[in-house]
Amino acid sequence: MNIVQLKRILNNYLSGRAPAKERQLIDQYLQQAWDNREVPEDTEVQRLEVLDHLRTAMRPRMYLRWISAAAASILLMVTAGTAWHYSEEIEEWVHPIPLKQVYADKYRVQKVMLPDSSVAVLNGGTIIEFPSTFHGKNRTVKVNGEAYFDVVPDKHPFVISSPNLRVTVLGTSFVLADSLHNGQPKVSVKTGKVAVSVASIVQQVGASEELVYNLQQNQLNLFRQQEINTDWITKSMVFNDNTLQEVFNTLEHVYHIDIRCDNDSIRHQRFTGAFEASDTLDDMLKVLTVSYRLHMTKNHNSIVIR
Repeated sequence: MNIVQLKRILNNYLSGRAPAKERQLIDQYLQQAWDNREVPEDTEVQRLEVLDHLRTAMRPRMYLRWISAAAASILLMVTAGTAWHYSEEIEEWVHPIPLKQVYADKYRVQKVMLPDSSVAVLNGGTIIEFPSTFHGKNRTVKVNGEAYFDVVPDKHPFVISSPNLRVTVLGTSFVLADSLHNGQPKVSVKTGKVAVSVASIVQQVGASEELVYNLQQNQLNLFRQQEINTDWITKSMVFNDNTLQEVFNTLEHVYHIDIRCDNDSIRHQRFTGAFEASDTLDDMLKVLTVSYRLHMTKNHNSIVIR
């Protein structure tokens, strides 16, 4: 909420035009502002009479200072930042919108349906945070990692905040790769157009274009006619030069099965590849055993590889 909106709410309260929820909120802070004052205990009756008089009988200018106290409390709450998500509307102060958070396990690809039916596909190790419902001027989400977005067109801009970039779109598909440990954050657009912001710099990025942010030079570099890699979004797991032990550990975690490898030389061999979303555990194990000439013994809830 900005100052103009706050003044509107306070003016409506003073003139008697405020909706019930706005009156409820302001009354709450009026009470809190008075309670926080240091006054003798024997003035309790007088306090209640004055407070009631301020709310119902006196002219607006007589209790402006109490409104100011409420406004100060509200502004402090907004500027300090709370654990709840608040939009510009007063209703979300009274009824804050819960946030959802989804984390894609390492090496796993996870599809997330957003409240407006837009789709986010998270690459392994990526985290996304979004409200349970979009409300207000923007559809806002936060991302740390790599994600593919297919955004449903809407009059409300879709805004993504990441550690280094801010991406604004109306309806398009693109890949955002930006994390706390990413040396070169980038946005790769498949269809449509996006606006990428870094501080006061704004760069438009169109279809088949890729924007790379050089952190060291604080510079945006735009590359045209780029082939956007989105093959990974149809996979269930993606490995890139990982040890077989890491692959086994991931399969254990996903399928809740014990995989034991008795041969050290096998565990340290490297694997690069991806499994389709339709692949079963048996399919994946078959690929590994054939590729590395492994011998596998399968029991009820355990697998032994030699």
